[in-house]
Amino acid sequence: LKRVSKNFDNFSHKLVNNVSTKEHYELFKKYQLNRHQGGSMSDMDEDEFTSMIETSPIKTSLLEFRDKSKNLAGVVLLDIDKKNLSAVYSFYDVKFEKSGLGNFMILELIELAKKLTLDYVYLGYYIKNAPRMNYKLKFKEGELYSDGKWTKT
Repeated sequence: LKRVSKNFDNFSHKLVNNVSTKEHYELFKKYQLNRHQGGSMSDMDEDEFTSMIETSPIKTSLLEFRDKSKNLAGVVLLDIDKKNLSAVYSFYDVKFEKSGLGNFMILELIELAKKLTLDYVYLGYYIKNAPRMNYKLKFKEGELYSDGKWTKT
């Protein structure tokens, strides 16, 4: 993960309000077509995307990631409450996939939680038989909730 951080030294990130933009939607669509084609979210139109971003009963924000040319490279939709930061959904420019942009985005979520003095970062559901979710096990001290109890990974 240290190498991943070095790969993105020239990237910036900023916490912004949960307001959907055309730029967000275009990156989301590109991500869906490359990573999840045929999935339920790949058919999401711009209105549905805007609803996902902007409709929430709790404090929701976006963490935007931009490259050195200020091009949007990734976005994390996140919920923030008194003790937690919860990653609801993330998407990014797949040209940065091999460099580990998704992992870098999680590292920055952890740093944001520390800065906000929050206790926990939730990475969402983990499904053991879904190989694309195995990245969540890289982040220590991780815990999984199963059968009514938390256990360390």
